[in-house]
Amino acid sequence: VQDKVNQLFQAAGIRASVASVRNGLRTVEYLINLEIGEKVSKIRNLVEELSLVVKSLSKPQIKIDSRQGNVIIETVTNDEAIRVPLASVMDRVELGDHILPLTLGVDMHNNPIVIDLASAPHMLIGGTTGAGKSVLCETMLKSLMKVRSSDDVKLVLIDPKQTELTPFADTEYCLEYASDLENSTRVFELLCELMETRQREMTKYR
Repeated sequence: VQDKVNQLFQAAGIRASVASVRNGLRTVEYLINLEIGEKVSKIRNLVEELSLVVKSLSKPQIKIDSRQGNVIIETVTNDEAIRVPLASVMDRVELGDHILPLTLGVDMHNNPIVIDLASAPHMLIGGTTGAGKSVLCETMLKSLMKVRSSDDVKLVLIDPKQTELTPFADTEYCLEYASDLENSTRVFELLCELMETRQREMTKYR
């Protein structure tokens, strides 16, 4: 495919060539070296021809990597859902380097994505039905438990559906588990009291 892209450039009179190829889970990126004075717009004008050459499932995206000085042709090679084992992601990162590590999965190049909850204490997860919200929550909780003991992390779980979080209810990490309206209201009130108490304590050290 790399040779065919170069042949297409040559036939179109574009002074450019493929420098390297990056394979992702669902995409392939072609890094293009563009000679000085050559216009990126010429490559953009070849999108339909490039789609035929690289056999992309959708129209290739033309991007510019100004840091590396490359033009990137991003193609989609797989539009099916891909399952990534959590253990395979955790084994490739040093979770201990984070205070509260949350494993989110992998990026388009199959590189692990891990964030530190300590630097982002508030998080909102949204999505349509079946988008994977529950799986993501379970993944994050498991990554916390892999690194931190129950002495370091305590969970307050509110689970009205009584499905997603039940596996964690009986663990030593779970401080409170609420699955009905009455208990959920009580837990929220306790959390608000705890938050206000902590805020009062923090003001002493300002």
